[in-house]
Amino acid sequence: MFTLMRTIKKEKHMMQELHVLKLEERNP
Repeated sequence: MFTLMRTIKKEKHMMQELHVLKLEERNP
């Protein structure tokens, strides 16, 4: 259960980074 929570947090972090990258690409 604990490892599952950690994995979910990691995935959320990855998604946030991808979102930021997309925004940066859109607004150079």
